[in-house]
Amino acid sequence: MCFIPNDKMALTHSITQKLQSLVQRQQCFSNQQNLKDLSKDDYAQYMNIRTACFHLIRIPHKHFHTGPDTFAAAINILDVFLWKVKVTVRHISIVSVACYYIALKILENGENHPSAKELSSRYEWTANDLCRMELNILQKLGWYAPTVSYGDFLSIFAEVYGININHLHCDEVTVLAQKCLSLQPTVLMQPAVLALSLLHHIKSEMRTSPLRPQVVVHCNIQETQLRFCQENVVSVAALSQISATRFQLKMHKRKYDKPSEIGTTCLSTIIEEPSA
Repeated sequence: MCFIPNDKMALTHSITQKLQSLVQRQQCFSNQQNLKDLSKDDYAQYMNIRTACFHLIRIPHKHFHTGPDTFAAAINILDVFLWKVKVTVRHISIVSVACYYIALKILENGENHPSAKELSSRYEWTANDLCRMELNILQKLGWYAPTVSYGDFLSIFAEVYGININHLHCDEVTVLAQKCLSLQPTVLMQPAVLALSLLHHIKSEMRTSPLRPQVVVHCNIQETQLRFCQENVVSVAALSQISATRFQLKMHKRKYDKPSEIGTTCLSTIIEEPSA
C-alpha cells in the first residue's frame, strides 16, 4: 500500500481523546529511572525473578483459558509491583498468582473465572494467603491496578489506520506480544510502544502512513524507544518459543482444603511499616 502525503489527514477528535485517556492511564505506572539505576548484577537478579513470575502467571492463564488482555494486565501489575517492592524467591509464586488474580477480577467474567481456592490448590499457601497478598499488592499500587495493555492501543490503531481489528487481535500477534513481554518489563517498554511496534511488524506498510507521526505524538512515544522495540519484535519473532525460567519451582499438591487443617502457614507474614 502506498500512502500519498496529505496535510488534511488528521486524527479525529474521538480518536485523540481515546489515545490521551490511555496514555494518561499508562503514565500512572510507567517509570524507567529506577531500573536504569540498577547495577548489572542487580538488574540480572531482577530479571530472573521477573522471568520466574512471568511463567507462573502464564500457567493459570493457559490452564483457565483467560483472554490475552487479562494476561497482559497481570504482567503490567507484576512489573509495577516488582518496581516498587523487592520480592524474594520464597514469595515468587504467591505474588505471581496474586497479580493474575487481580487482573482476572477486573477483566474476566466473574461467573467464569477461578476462585482463590482453585488458584491456590497446587501450592503450599492457602486461599487466605492469596487474598492477603492481593490486598498487599493493591495497597502498594495505591489501590490502582495498571490494566491498560498493548491490546487497548491496538484496538484504537486499527480504527486509526482502517484495519480489520481481527487482523491485529489474532493468535500470531498475541504470541508475538507474549514473547516480547517475557523479555522486557512494561515499565521500560510501554504498552503504546509495543502496540505500534507490533502493528509495524504485521503491517509494515503502515510505517509510511502520514498518520504515523501524529500517533507517535499523541501516544507520547519517543523514536528511540520505538526503534528499540521494533528491533526486539523482529528478534523475538524468530524465537520458536518463550524461553523457560532458570528457577526450578516445585508445585506442591496440598492435602488440606481448609487453612485450619493445615495449621500455621509457611508463608511469612508481611509486616507493613506504619505511615508517617
